[in-house]
Amino acid sequence: MLRRTKSQVLTELPSRTEILRQVELSKEEAALYEALRREALDRLASTEGNAGQRHIQILAEIMKLRRACCNPSLVAPALGLPSSKLAAFGELLDELLANRHKALVFSQFVDHLSLIRAELAARSDKYGTECVSASASTSRLRASAVARVVRVTLGGQAESTSRRPSARGTCSSSGAR
Repeated sequence: MLRRTKSQVLTELPSRTEILRQVELSKEEAALYEALRREALDRLASTEGNAGQRHIQILAEIMKLRRACCNPSLVAPALGLPSSKLAAFGELLDELLANRHKALVFSQFVDHLSLIRAELAARSDKYGTECVSASASTSRLRASAVARVVRVTLGGQAESTSRRPSARGTCSSSGAR
């Protein structure tokens, strides 16, 4: 297997910047998480089967808890709870774009990206976005979608980009209009 690093392929790209922010769940989100956690423990305690089946059930319960932390709507859409992470994302995105930065957003959960896309759409024409997910049937389709992204800076100058996505799901926000 041949593997190349980004620096070997695209030398004009800046190095990746990671910003880690702790986001506290709201009281309602924490209560939902605790209820889901207790339900998971009860289901696991009553689950019978071989070790392989129990292992899969444990992983499924952990995944559900992770999804609840991302956005309560992913596990309990009927509750209509607002997401602390989505609110923090909006604040961070406003800050990045106000300083003329561009952003790529990644999530393991494609449906989480759909909620982020809906949030961006709700913010009207403030952001130009193009979302690409793993559901695109080929890498050529994904590359084509990314090639359509037109980056718009605060000054109104546009630049096209044809960078290829390297993650399962990406949502690229291109700047304020």
